[in-house]
Amino acid sequence: MKSPVFVVVGHVNRGKSSIVSTLAADDSVRIDAMPGTTRHCRAYPMRVGGQTLYTLVDTPGFERPRQVLTWLQERERSMAQRREVVAEFVAEHQGRGEFGQECELLRPILDGAAILYVVDGSKPPSPKYEAEMEILRWTAQPRVALINSTGSEDYSTAWQAMLDQFFNIVRPFNAHQADFQQRLRLLKMLREISEATREPLQRAIESLRADRLANLREAAEVISEMLVEMMTRVDAKRLATDADPAAYQQALAEKYYDQLRRRERAGHHRLKGIFLHHQLEVAEHPLEIAGEDLFDVDSWNRLGLSRKQLTAAGAAAGAVAGGMVDAASAAVSFPFGTLIGGATGGAASWYAATKLPEVKIQGFPLGGQLLKIGPMKNPNFPWVVLDRALLYVDVVADRAHARRGQVRLEAEPSPPGIVTAIQAAGRKNVERCFASLRRLPPPENSDTICSTLAEQIYQILQPRHEVTD
Repeated sequence: MKSPVFVVVGHVNRGKSSIVSTLAADDSVRIDAMPGTTRHCRAYPMRVGGQTLYTLVDTPGFERPRQVLTWLQERERSMAQRREVVAEFVAEHQGRGEFGQECELLRPILDGAAILYVVDGSKPPSPKYEAEMEILRWTAQPRVALINSTGSEDYSTAWQAMLDQFFNIVRPFNAHQADFQQRLRLLKMLREISEATREPLQRAIESLRADRLANLREAAEVISEMLVEMMTRVDAKRLATDADPAAYQQALAEKYYDQLRRRERAGHHRLKGIFLHHQLEVAEHPLEIAGEDLFDVDSWNRLGLSRKQLTAAGAAAGAVAGGMVDAASAAVSFPFGTLIGGATGGAASWYAATKLPEVKIQGFPLGGQLLKIGPMKNPNFPWVVLDRALLYVDVVADRAHARRGQVRLEAEPSPPGIVTAIQAAGRKNVERCFASLRRLPPPENSDTICSTLAEQIYQILQPRHEVTD
């Protein structure tokens, strides 16, 4: 089945490229505030699983629409032959430069593409736009107008009155704010503009829904793998019997915590790629070390579980309270401290029942020393990491691809965190996985635990980003 093609047309610098970027889920589309950024047509296919669902063609804006319309009207023979006159115009002027941009944008329309005409609803309409609309009407192709406001002023009512005279359908659509659900609604509307688009766009909508659920499941797997690796990580260094361990403690501890931060960043980077935000820059505070006492109730972080929830989840899951460090093992404390969740941008620590891992010194029967740190037994640690990951998915899963610039994780969405709102039964199931990962020695069935945890995380993600009719 041939996939539909939509040519995105309009005056220069009115958001055409933004529409293309969002509907094609492609952040490589160049968006620039300078007029005339797009000089040639370029096709951006929306693909899922190697199949092209539909194609958006970004076009240069009209430069001389009034002169073009005059040329057409002077050669008009009948209304039924208007499309032929447009084809004659393109054949005569293409490659000559005078009407280069008009020829460039009209060519794919004459090849059979439907038209998405874009106007900026924050700017007032003027007679010069009527020439553009009339030219598009002469092509006799299915036509939809999108009012894409880029500023604070609202002239959408005036635009609606003008556009209704030229287009089959007129709809507001903010390319910078449209989430996944809004994009689907627009596709449903485009589905009805012609018989040629109805069946292929219905298949496209179904494919996008299925792909959405697959992306959420993949995100759950990425988060689960990240949590398992971070919770079970152990760093060690073997020393001679007469070596001074104090000279190595700090470096080993710094390596351990730095690797936790790196692993989280790598996980977040994969989440960004799942939702095709390859160029999006997300500013987030890393998991940082700043202090020692995790019992400071006044500095609870909004991320992770509350003390009451943490206790209830641990008890329901049959976990040993906090996974306390073995008192029989010899340990030398290293003053690292509170793990900062950081998603609010403030220096808030989160409560937990035990301290963070410290460097321990163990002896060998045949001589030598072993410095060791990890695994992470702090009971709130995985909940904070999970909270941060869920917040990250919230940012990238529904963010329009036309929306550029840096996004701050702590600002989207607004507080509080997510895990505190999970139903008790769900927290219990997740905590069972966490409790198993805290055991020493590390569980041999970590792959099974990872799969179980991924399914629980998917059950959290799916209703948050549910695909509805």
